[in-house]
Amino acid sequence: MAKIKEKVKEVPKDVFQSKGEELAGKLETKINQQGRNILYALGAIVLVVALFGLWSWYGNRRAQQGFDALGKAYKVETAQVSATPQPDSTTLTFPTEKERAQKSIEAFQAMGSKGSPTDDIARYQIAVNQLQIDRPQGISQLQQLAGNGNAMVAALAKFALAQAYEADAKYDDAVKLYGELAAANGDVITPETANLRLAHIYEKQGKKPEAVNVLFEIVKTARERKDKEGKPAEQSSAAREAAQTLEKLDPKRFGELPKEAEDKA
Repeated sequence: MAKIKEKVKEVPKDVFQSKGEELAGKLETKINQQGRNILYALGAIVLVVALFGLWSWYGNRRAQQGFDALGKAYKVETAQVSATPQPDSTTLTFPTEKERAQKSIEAFQAMGSKGSPTDDIARYQIAVNQLQIDRPQGISQLQQLAGNGNAMVAALAKFALAQAYEADAKYDDAVKLYGELAAANGDVITPETANLRLAHIYEKQGKKPEAVNVLFEIVKTARERKDKEGKPAEQSSAAREAAQTLEKLDPKRFGELPKEAEDKA
């Protein structure tokens, strides 16, 4: 996600970028609040959609309609959940996660066909929300999308599917998918993100040495990475989380890591 955000900043503001940044900001807030879950993928997809708007869809009326429709649907997706909303509040609120998921499905279904990749994104969002309504159906939909010709949506679907397997304690299935995503070396679901989830599964299975090794490699690679100017590259949230987890699991191995570059900004 960090790479995508950097690219967005380099492009002059327009209606697509403004909408994309607004949606991304809302989703990133939710990600920070709710931690390691499928919302990570949601934040990534909104930023990628923003790039499509900036570089591929500009001036295309149908594409603009599709992007507008996505924006409306995401407002439901990012709505607050509260059993006791403020009476005078104008903020969209739902009493339960399940009810919000149902309304999100309806919102994405109401988009109709706007053309690819908007249609694929909508199907992905429907599948993710379907996990809370009819879990077997949601998993089936994600399985279909994981083989989708749209590489971006396929990667996101595979990641969401792996998380669903992990939540259901189907660890072997989750490990297989996380391994495939890590090997793919993608920009949407990065190797760091996939390997971090892999390490957490090993930890749940009581395979501490395996978890420690994966975490060590994540952090070591991140700390040794350089940017185009030869300076230490900014570390991702996944790499930082890996460092924190490694320090708790094995302080001695953590101490063997390359020292973290000081921030001189």
